[in-house]
Amino acid sequence: MSGPDHSAPVRHAGWALLRPPNLLTVPGDPVAGFLLASAAGFSTTALESGCALWGVVIPAWARAGVAAASALLIYAHGLIGNDLFDQAEDRRERPDRPLPSGAIRPRTAIILFLMTAAAGIAVAGFNGWAGLGTVALLTATVLLYNSVMKRFRILGPLFMGGCRALSLLTGAVAAGWRGELSAPVIASAGLLGLYVAAVTAIARNETRAMELGVRRWLPALVLAAGFGVVGWAARRAGIGAWPLAFALGAPMAVWAGLAGHRLAGRPTPGGVQGAVGRWLRGLLFMQVCLAAIGWGGLAVPGAVGLTLWAFQRRLARRFYCT
Repeated sequence: MSGPDHSAPVRHAGWALLRPPNLLTVPGDPVAGFLLASAAGFSTTALESGCALWGVVIPAWARAGVAAASALLIYAHGLIGNDLFDQAEDRRERPDRPLPSGAIRPRTAIILFLMTAAAGIAVAGFNGWAGLGTVALLTATVLLYNSVMKRFRILGPLFMGGCRALSLLTGAVAAGWRGELSAPVIASAGLLGLYVAAVTAIARNETRAMELGVRRWLPALVLAAGFGVVGWAARRAGIGAWPLAFALGAPMAVWAGLAGHRLAGRPTPGGVQGAVGRWLRGLLFMQVCLAAIGWGGLAVPGAVGLTLWAFQRRLARRFYCT
């Protein structure tokens, strides 16, 4: 007869540290970047000589998966770092988090923090020096945000948005983009980065009841303007599915605006946290739209996105999402 499973609380604390609902919003960034760069005319054939960094040349289709895996590892690195750097604040405001509650030791978190960074950069090496360099820059930006920049009212959200923009660009680099002025790639990275910056600016005060003012409208404004620019850029680049930017972006902007409308006056911390969670889940639909433009249709990206969305909703009932 077996005894109680004492490892179950530890496993749950480990997953709580990594915020599974957030993790599901990550792979779509590089996949969308890969598809958009490919649709814009960049070719992976030029990468063959530069993809043997570890002595392995991988197929073109697998490079998007490599970019997604490395971005996911660096995102996990950032989540762990967030809790490590915020231990004092969490002891006051979120004492049930894994570190202040004692469910996970700081030493264990530090080991995971270092391992996820090393693994993310190593995996990126399969996409060559350019892939490794982009992910190294992403890692440095994540570290700088967690250690210093998050304390600044404006620079903090912008750095967080920059992390998401770089996540999309890891996929574009995997498709052959090398920093050229490609309007679809740059516009999509800007849209994603500014949206996350807007949500971060609201989430900064999610534990206190206070008036948000115009900040509550920022996600909707970014979506409306950003998808308009993406649609224009995709059309200029000759991408046939450019109308999807308007067809899908408009209802997303309305949805984000309704969420902001509910935060009028002095919303409760629970109300703000709920809106932030919804806006974060909206990242999946942004990625579906961007991927559909690059893919040339909505069916496949939409099916994948809906599956992830349903799974994420289930995870959000069990784990913290912010």
